Amino acid sequence: MFPNLFDIRGIKVNNSLLQKFETPDLLQKALPRALSTPGGLNLSDVKGQQPHATNFYPMAAQHIFTTYAPEGGVVWDPSCGFGGRLLGALTSRKHFTYLGTDPAEETIHNLKRLGGLIEGVTGRTHSYELYEQGSEEEIDLKGEVDFAFTSPPYFSLEWYETTDKTQGLEEWFEEYVRGTIRNIYRALKPGARYAVNLADFEDGGREVSFVDQWAQISFEEGFRFISLHGLDITARPNTELRGKWNNAARRIATLNAGVRQEPILHFYKP
Repeated sequence: MFPNLFDIRGIKVNNSLLQKFETPDLLQKALPRALSTPGGLNLSDVKGQQPHATNFYPMAAQHIFTTYAPEGGVVWDPSCGFGGRLLGALTSRKHFTYLGTDPAEETIHNLKRLGGLIEGVTGRTHSYELYEQGSEEEIDLKGEVDFAFTSPPYFSLEWYETTDKTQGLEEWFEEYVRGTIRNIYRALKPGARYAVNLADFEDGGREVSFVDQWAQISFEEGFRFISLHGLDITARPNTELRGKWNNAARRIATLNAGVRQEPILHFYKP
């Protein structure tokens, strides 16, 4: 349903999964393993050791939305991606209205298809609304969202069709990250919370403290920290969230060493 998921590249990925599959030499390397195993050829055989974009687990998304959003609430996903959070939200028994933003035309088209299929099963109508734009761009959501949750892009690790490859890291933090967090603050009702799933990463050989910088910008934009918990992962390396104190003097904990998890940070709007 989301064929463009397999055509995403990044600074560490020379070829997308689709390009690898369509390249005889690369496919030939994967075939011996595929022919020697009962399951045959799979994505792991094709992608090798290189990281590639993945979808968010729908059941994990459903659990998060169901746990933290009120019955019949409005939830916003600033970076829709490939439908994992939409599927999780719309299949919850709490009957959410899902709002989602994504700048990619093809992704929005496929999200609408998925949303329509889900409504065909649930019998609901008008249960989702999608905006074809970046989460950092001004959006007409002010004080009407009960809970926001997303997993944002990782700068140059994943290049989407709308990625500005000329943008520097600091510019990206100020324009994309701050703009997104500022919009989340405006969109939430007073007292409402938002959660974000992210991890540190490397860019040009240096470690980027994505988690700490995201948290710091959240504090600067007016949010208060609530809690942290880990999300088990299979694709990205584990990360450590360093100790930090915010303006409410609540310490952000450190994830357990050696556990393959990504942090999910929770903040609230005073």
